[in-house]
Amino acid sequence: LTHVRDVFDDEKKTIFGEPYIVDDYQALKEIILDEAYTQLFIPGEDAVLEQYPEQIGVLEDMAAALKYKLPFYMVGETGAGKTALITYLCHLTGNALRRFNASGQTEKSELIGEPKPYLKKDKDGNEEMSFKWFDNVLTESVKLGHIFYIDEINLAKARVYTKMNSLLDDERRLLINESGKNEIVNTHEDFWLCAASNPVSETGRNKLAEDLRNRFLWRYVDELSPTSLVSL
Repeated sequence: LTHVRDVFDDEKKTIFGEPYIVDDYQALKEIILDEAYTQLFIPGEDAVLEQYPEQIGVLEDMAAALKYKLPFYMVGETGAGKTALITYLCHLTGNALRRFNASGQTEKSELIGEPKPYLKKDKDGNEEMSFKWFDNVLTESVKLGHIFYIDEINLAKARVYTKMNSLLDDERRLLINESGKNEIVNTHEDFWLCAASNPVSETGRNKLAEDLRNRFLWRYVDELSPTSLVSL
């Protein structure tokens, strides 16, 4: 993995400075809004990758894309190691990984954010129900500089990703008008987006809109060769 490590500095730290580390889970209760869809972690020593040629070449390409903040898209069959690759890269670089599993029921609000009810106290100390805007996983990743990984990106409907074009352009910003404030979020310099899916030929898969598809660097993750399978 020498070539992968060479992408980063000699001290083996992330090239973006100290990684974002969370010490208090309770402090995350307004960040992690839906644990069923979202995970926040810096992968530890249990993040392993078998060093087969089919995977190492992809890992080197991913490391270069991360360094230059180029959106990266992996296509491959189930079991090809797509999630293992991104997890191991985050382990090598000390970056926080936010993973989102898309599906046919995914809504844009799950990525961007939405108003949620909460109890607040009025001037007399009485509790009353109100609504407050909460960022969701993509917006949090943009603001905090995490690696955002969308798995099964082509299962969701095209309308879910309408916000992502400007995010993946050179301007790297996210416009949030759903909050009622027309907020423009400039991405943290450490933010990077990686996506993965099975081939579109499989049942239930949607073809990404061309304007979104063209913003990614694409890499096919080959299945393990007979030789690699034997060694495994």
